[in-house]
Amino acid sequence: MGKILGQAIFGSEQAVFEQVEKNIDDLVANSVDWSACASKEQLQAAREGKLGLRFFDRDVPEEWLKDVKGKRVLCLAGAGGLQF
Repeated sequence: MGKILGQAIFGSEQAVFEQVEKNIDDLVANSVDWSACASKEQLQAAREGKLGLRFFDRDVPEEWLKDVKGKRVLCLAGAGGLQF
């Protein structure tokens, strides 16, 4: 889609960014589970190799996360990367 056509449909690129930012802020303000940020303690534990992930209301089994140190990991839909 060309830039002019895209602006006609979505407005300016800045307006699209601002709407996405507002949507995410609303999710966080309403405590939507998957929008919760990791705590400082959770981030530090991850840096030390103690990974913990949740999938909706369940913990991801630890054996799924073993042996990832030093490997490239693709995080799909990881947003800012601070979600736990």
